[in-house]
Amino acid sequence: MTPTLNLVQRGQELWRKLQPSTRLLIGFALLNIVLVNLTLTRVFSTDRKQTVLHHTSWAVRAVEQEQDSWLPMMRALNYLEQPHEQPVYDAIFFQEKLKFQYPLTSLLPLHLMGEVMGTPSKSSVLRVLKYLSWLMLAGTVACTLRIYFLSLQQQKIGTSRWDTAVALVALTCLAYTFYPLVKAYTLGQVQVWINFGFSAAFLCYFNGRKGLSGVLAGLMCLFKPQYALFLVWGLWRRQWGFVSGFAAASLAGVAAALVLYGWNDNVPYLGILRFISLHGESYFPNQSANGALHRLLMNGNNLIWNGQAFPPYNPWVYFGTLASSLTLVIAALTLPARAQLGKPIDLAIFGLTCTLASPIAWEHHHGILLPLYAFVVPQVLAMQGPGRRVSQWVVAGSYFLSSNFFFWVQATAATHFNFLQSYLLFGALLLLAMLYYLAGSQKTTSDSPAAVGEKQLQLKEQALW
Repeated sequence: MTPTLNLVQRGQELWRKLQPSTRLLIGFALLNIVLVNLTLTRVFSTDRKQTVLHHTSWAVRAVEQEQDSWLPMMRALNYLEQPHEQPVYDAIFFQEKLKFQYPLTSLLPLHLMGEVMGTPSKSSVLRVLKYLSWLMLAGTVACTLRIYFLSLQQQKIGTSRWDTAVALVALTCLAYTFYPLVKAYTLGQVQVWINFGFSAAFLCYFNGRKGLSGVLAGLMCLFKPQYALFLVWGLWRRQWGFVSGFAAASLAGVAAALVLYGWNDNVPYLGILRFISLHGESYFPNQSANGALHRLLMNGNNLIWNGQAFPPYNPWVYFGTLASSLTLVIAALTLPARAQLGKPIDLAIFGLTCTLASPIAWEHHHGILLPLYAFVVPQVLAMQGPGRRVSQWVVAGSYFLSSNFFFWVQATAATHFNFLQSYLLFGALLLLAMLYYLAGSQKTTSDSPAAVGEKQLQLKEQALW
């Protein structure tokens, strides 16, 4: 018997030892990473730089970053540290037309960095931010892996060491080729930190550590105010541990920003929020209802980024966005089955809703989808009955749309087929629909693994008595 034949037989034996769920994972990873990118470059003549693999190699090697968030944040902080009469948003956002759209609480990490480093040069700050972002990216991947295996445990899907090792490789490859996640890094976006915050907050909640989960969600709110909706969800669901953690972190951040920067610089941010809600963004990476409506109505340029302008106000876009946002939030608060309220799947629905309900949800904002897929996939694999196969196809289709970058759809920009530019939005909506489906199923177990173990212990004690 030749060595080649021995290797083939050994490979077949190892393949047969894998669980069906692991085989599906490997097959999907190969199709979604290798086949899709080969098709894009060979069939659609996509430039290599417009593929997710290019962004992945950039992110993993941590060679360089753009300054999408860092430049406006550093400019704002520098302005605040100098004597000034005009509020920071009037000077930078409206006069300089630099899109600094974050609350001043977002500057606290940079302020702390300056205190620690003395008077650092711009290049030194950017270097530190780059490697912090790289660590946040790795942390998001680590949290995603942990969520996946906890979800397997929750669904009582057993895995051998061989299954675990292979699944770890496949999942890591899928995570590092998830376009919204790696795009946030290559842009130099603070969204990398938010993606990590969400994945860690969801993991903590899944593990029953609701107070810490609330703290992390509160810290996210310091960068993106729309996450204040988490407080509404926590109060509505009476998740007091989550609420107290959220309130402590967010109020501490707001108090620090008021002390450091003053009332007159902080309060005008409410006007920025109003301005953004009136205008939104038509540029195709805005994967929200607002962006889709702008593009369908041909309101503003959707192909070229303009860092100094917004699309003109359009009442159809504004009220359409408002209606969709209210519908999404009300649905997230009222539609999940009573048995699932306050459970991890309920938090998953609301976390995704917070992103989809925002007027501006850039591609990189959808990086929060990755840990949600890790949570959902084991539940779909554990399903029984005729809906199982359909659910698997829905999740696979959703991930396919969410994880890749299809540059070729920009050819539809000037046509009524430009709804194709919103493919990432459609992928996110499919995932939301699947979460609702699982939350409406009485057979779905949404308790944390810790809670499941506690219930089993209680049942054993009752049996003894």
